[in-house]
Amino acid sequence: MSGGSLSYICYTIENNLVGEMCDEVMNEFVKDFAELTHDLEWWLSADYGEEKYRKTLKEFKEKWFKNYDEREKEAILKIKEKAIKEIEQL
Repeated sequence: MSGGSLSYICYTIENNLVGEMCDEVMNEFVKDFAELTHDLEWWLSADYGEEKYRKTLKEFKEKWFKNYDEREKEAILKIKEKAIKEIEQL
């Protein structure tokens, strides 16, 4: 078995939460999240390349986070505004 850098958390998620959310959409989300954590763990354990994880991450975000790019830009803008305020207070 490969992986292990995150104590096989993907299997903990899969075995304990998939099918247990009492909601079909959430069950699907948790299943997809377990797959994402699998690819993360395998990458961190040097069993997968970063490209595999990044591809899975991109697909996950596209499926579950509608308008993700827009929200990401808003988050960056907020961080920038906060940093500017902190600098101005120096």
